[in-house]
Amino acid sequence: MRKPLKISLAIVSLILASTSCAVKKERNTYVDFPKFSYEAHRGGRGLYPENSIGGMKMSIDFPIVTTLEMDSTNITKDKKVVVYHDDFLNPKFVTYSDGSELKGKDNKGLIYNYTYEQLQQFDLGLKGNVDFPQQRKISTKIALLSDLIDEAEKYAASKGKKMFYNIETKSNEKKDNVAHPEPKEFSDLILKIILDKGNRQENSYTVF
Repeated sequence: MRKPLKISLAIVSLILASTSCAVKKERNTYVDFPKFSYEAHRGGRGLYPENSIGGMKMSIDFPIVTTLEMDSTNITKDKKVVVYHDDFLNPKFVTYSDGSELKGKDNKGLIYNYTYEQLQQFDLGLKGNVDFPQQRKISTKIALLSDLIDEAEKYAASKGKKMFYNIETKSNEKKDNVAHPEPKEFSDLILKIILDKGNRQENSYTVF
C-alpha cells in the first residue's frame, strides 16, 4: 500500500530558496524557519469548523502559532484543490446548507465526484462536531486552497505576522482515479497553486 503523500510547504520554500537555511522574503532579506513549528490542527478544529478560512484566521490570532496546518487536501471533479480532510462528505459534521442531514448519494459521497460549485451546497459548521463540544457552530463552506491562502496571507499581514504552511495529501493506490487522481497529477495540482502564489507576490515569496 502506498504511504500517504505529505507535502510540507516549508520544504517547497526551501527548494525555492536554493538550499538556503532560511526562506527568501525580499531581495537580500530572509525569514528564518521556526525552530519549533506551533500548529493548530486543521485550523484549530477544537474551536472552529475544521480546515476553514475562519479557522485559519482564528489560528493566526494565537501569537504562538507559526504554521497553518491543513490536514488535508482533496481534488474535485473539475480538478480544483479544496482543503478538506476526508475523501468523502462526512455526515458526522457535514450537512446541506440549510442544516438538514445528508441523504442518498450525498451521504459519504466522494469529494472527487463533485465539482467545486456542487460542493457549495454543503456546510461544515452548522451541525457542529460531537467530538469537539467547544467548536463554534457557524455556517462554513469547503474552501479552495487558493482562496484560503489568499485570505490567510491578507489577514496575517493585517496582524503583522508571516505564516508558514503545512499542507498534507492522502493518497492510496487502490483509490487512484476513484477518490483522487494518481499521485503525479494530485501533487502537480497542488504545486501549481503553491508556485503561483509565490510568483504573484510583489515583494516576497509566499513563505511555505
